[in-house]
Amino acid sequence: MPARCVRNTLGVNGSGSTKRWHLRRKRSLPRYPWVCAAALGVSLLAPSAVWATSIEINTILTDPSLETLTDGCPTAWVCEGSPGFSIYSPNASQYTPGADGLTGPARSVPDQNFVSDGSGAIYQTTNVTWAADTTYTFTFYLGTPATLPDGTTPVIGAPTGAIRLYFLEGNVQAGMPAYDLPAPAPGQWETLQYVVTPEQIWDAVAAGTDIGVMFFVSPDNYYQAVNIDIDPPAATPEPATFFLVLPVIALLWLARRRAESLK
Repeated sequence: MPARCVRNTLGVNGSGSTKRWHLRRKRSLPRYPWVCAAALGVSLLAPSAVWATSIEINTILTDPSLETLTDGCPTAWVCEGSPGFSIYSPNASQYTPGADGLTGPARSVPDQNFVSDGSGAIYQTTNVTWAADTTYTFTFYLGTPATLPDGTTPVIGAPTGAIRLYFLEGNVQAGMPAYDLPAPAPGQWETLQYVVTPEQIWDAVAAGTDIGVMFFVSPDNYYQAVNIDIDPPAATPEPATFFLVLPVIALLWLARRRAESLK
């Protein structure tokens, strides 16, 4: 509730030995009315800041780093098309550590040991639902290897047919956004990040449906290839709501002190 600038005054009724004491609550006009006005304004704006939410889709995926296979497809993912997707552990034949676009320690794999390889569609549907008041970010690595997984067959470039990211409602794309992905040069990795906004969720009528992501790859010939890896970001705590409402607390405290001084 908005702050009210009031003060307590002590009143006495009666005479002689019989007296009745009571507190009368009287409205007062503080010398600095901006305190109440500011407290009211911030208290009205604070809820939107406190309840604003941001979620990393990486953190709700199963096996985002594509480390294991189940029935020939990365575990918890669904593979469709021909030949479909598998995984392999790239080395210096595909990406030269220290010169492959990855920051930090020199390595050929963005996260852990394996990356995806293939064509068709690979997707995963989670058991978490899209929320209308939430912003979602999805961060992943896209790489063009210098050679095919055999380590000798050269890659002439990334697929020119299509490399796309789809955000899903359950296991369908429906009205959620989709993006054509820019692939790097052979031997290079690139970090990509895409955001799903509350407005996009609203427009797609997706609130309440399961969150899903899908990659679609369509190479034109055998000598084109692309790799995908998803690095689960380190968990970081949400900003404490205390700090979001701290201005409200401070202004209410000033209003109370001012009221006390006018008793």
